[in-house]
Amino acid sequence: MRNRLAGGRTLGWRLVCCCLLAAWPMGWLAADESVLAVDELETPAEPNRFLVQLASGDEELQQRYPNQVVWLELPDDGPLLGLLAKASRGEAKGGIILLGDAGSTADAGVLSGMRAALARQGWDVLSLGLPPVPAAMLRERQRAALPAPEPADGAAEDLLPDASINEPYEDDDIFSDDLVALADAADDPPEPADTAYFDFGDALLSAAVNQLMEEGHGTWVMVGVGWGAEMVARWWLASPRTEQPLVWINGRLDEAVVDQLAAQADGGQLAPVLDLVASRQSSPEAIARRQALMRSGAGVYRQQAVAMPQATPASADRMLANRIAAWLETRQ
Repeated sequence: MRNRLAGGRTLGWRLVCCCLLAAWPMGWLAADESVLAVDELETPAEPNRFLVQLASGDEELQQRYPNQVVWLELPDDGPLLGLLAKASRGEAKGGIILLGDAGSTADAGVLSGMRAALARQGWDVLSLGLPPVPAAMLRERQRAALPAPEPADGAAEDLLPDASINEPYEDDDIFSDDLVALADAADDPPEPADTAYFDFGDALLSAAVNQLMEEGHGTWVMVGVGWGAEMVARWWLASPRTEQPLVWINGRLDEAVVDQLAAQADGGQLAPVLDLVASRQSSPEAIARRQALMRSGAGVYRQQAVAMPQATPASADRMLANRIAAWLETRQ
């Protein structure tokens, strides 16, 4: 009797093991197919970090200005919020794009008051924020602004080339594959830190122009605050139009950009420019910019000192709006 029970149990375990072994490959294949299915899924593209930075205050702006919110379509990056204040009386005189300083939203600083003030004076005004400047870009600008070090006494001789460097190496093995690869990589310099930043600004301003064109404006005025001034200058240089006025407020413009604008002025192709600078602690860059553009663009370039610090406080909004409106009246 015991032998029969033992035999039955043994036979039962054998059947169970056979079933498990038969099912195991199918389970493994099913799991493998699921892994392949996951691997074949396309990885979603990472959102543009500049767009993410600007979108942080969108909800508050939508609640505060529900009738002014417009969504600008940026190629490959999705919608971006702007604030459009329509002319408060009669037909609009034209369209104005207000681009804030780096790290600002579409309603930050002077943008809020200027948008309202210029709309009251008969303009359709679209204000936009600007993401913070990348740290690597700031470092590059700071290094470029530093004066070149002068060699110490006797150091000039050390800078002369050594004739021995042209002598051939006895051991050709020193040129390993790794060294050759490094040399090839050095021939292709890395992309400048400011390329992505200004590419985003270019897309942002192009989308703003499209919005104003939908509003019926064939021409427009671009106003840039701080870093926004260089952004609008670069956008204009990409497709110069003499009928498109530019306004800079405490502008921070790279010397190379100013040189390109001066070259346009030499050829009589510079657009009208109003350069509003702080009367307190006038920066050397503003002085150099005035000298370069006044020399080349006399008649279309004008720099005005405004009683404000270089930080462009929000309290200067109406004063700046009045300066801009009065200047535009003289251009019409």
